[in-house]
Amino acid sequence: MARSAYDQPLEVDTQDGEVVIVGPGATAVALPPEAAAVSAERLAAAARKAAAMAQDKTASQDKSSEA
Repeated sequence: MARSAYDQPLEVDTQDGEVVIVGPGATAVALPPEAAAVSAERLAAAARKAAAMAQDKTASQDKSSEA
């Protein structure tokens, strides 16, 4: 699956009792509050995991360049 990462955060608002998310590219979604809350938890967990992976990769590259 081809994908590219955007460096802009999503825009998040509420409308008619739903959470509306608009992002870069063609990203647009509306979720009821319960689904939005679960999605927010999943997004935060994935962001922490990705940050740790990036930190590990950087540390590994630093060790390789020192050898």
